[in-house]
Amino acid sequence: MNATPLNPRLPRFVDVKPRCRGHWAEILHPFLGDSIHPALERRPRHAPCPRYGGKDGFHLYRDFDETGGGYSNGELRGFADGFDLLAWALGISTLDALNRVAAHLGVVDRDRRIRTERHDVREPSPITNSASHSDAADRHRTLHRLWAEAKPLDHPEARVARRYLRRRGLHAGDDDLPTCLRLHPRLPYWMPAGDARELRKLGDFPALLAQVRAPDGSLVTLQRTYLTAEGTKAPVPAPRKLMPAARSLHSAAIQLDRCASILHVTEGLETALAVREVVGPSVWALLSAVSMPRFDVPEGVEQLVIWADRDRPNRLGYRTGEHAANLLVEQARLAGCAVTVFVPPYSIPHGQKSLDWLDVLNAHGFAGFPIVRLRPPHRTRIAAPALPIRDSDETRG
Repeated sequence: MNATPLNPRLPRFVDVKPRCRGHWAEILHPFLGDSIHPALERRPRHAPCPRYGGKDGFHLYRDFDETGGGYSNGELRGFADGFDLLAWALGISTLDALNRVAAHLGVVDRDRRIRTERHDVREPSPITNSASHSDAADRHRTLHRLWAEAKPLDHPEARVARRYLRRRGLHAGDDDLPTCLRLHPRLPYWMPAGDARELRKLGDFPALLAQVRAPDGSLVTLQRTYLTAEGTKAPVPAPRKLMPAARSLHSAAIQLDRCASILHVTEGLETALAVREVVGPSVWALLSAVSMPRFDVPEGVEQLVIWADRDRPNRLGYRTGEHAANLLVEQARLAGCAVTVFVPPYSIPHGQKSLDWLDVLNAHGFAGFPIVRLRPPHRTRIAAPALPIRDSDETRG
């Protein structure tokens, strides 16, 4: 279970992005056709949404030519660059969008090998969501208000969150629960209805909140996981969503612990909590495979340990989780950081698209993990299904 080798046949953001600057209109139009044309004509004013239609539920950022970014009013969601926007509009992953743009620009040849010619690479401009200072301030106030309304996970009124985590197979009753997680007792869920600017409320749900912070520790946004009273994900189209960000999401993460000389990173929150049970503190969740290649290793980190998901090959023939991890490996090594990648060494069960380290913890216990800086053996974990809810969690409060 050593670091997986880099695959030179796959495109990288660092190869493709410099060639996109100043050309995003020509790049996106062949993929999105007439659906993006009104937004291109009216930028940065509001225009029909390329995904939902309507009249004015979408706009491209003022720096669109440079970044390719835009914003969906209907989903209250921004797209930092053209890769994110294209992925959203077509319903594909950002890595798939990267591959399509690379092929369109000729950055990859017919065998999908990266061409080695050099291009004039300018220093990238900061990723922004083009929110005004007043918009950013309003978002920041909203984030802090929701956080203040939420309860720490050890609070009697947060038993729904503990129930959810225990159903996932995590020790939700331990004393070392991360303080960056809370439960909001009643959060509305909105989704587009008809015109993309119109929103329809599906209901109020308890929600597990996770603070997403920039490398300097400042709050960027909150990740919401909508739940039911029974501790399952809520029956809504997207039970996990990010609040509109108050600043750039570049290198942002759910920082479960303070950064240390050895930093463990995963794709998602529950996987990070599973890894944390085994290796102890200093684990961050990078939100998704898409975010992983764009993560800048914090200053002071000497060794980065990446706990990648094992995914089935996509239609392009590569495994998304491992590909994203390999891209981060290269970036971290260029920064002078030692890197190790661990991928679950087990087969993906029938009917599942992937296998992550939470799956390994539930199926194999601590024994399923490689021996790497294990916490002191004050307790053991054997292979078991998701743990039952403790009576105390049912009766507290």
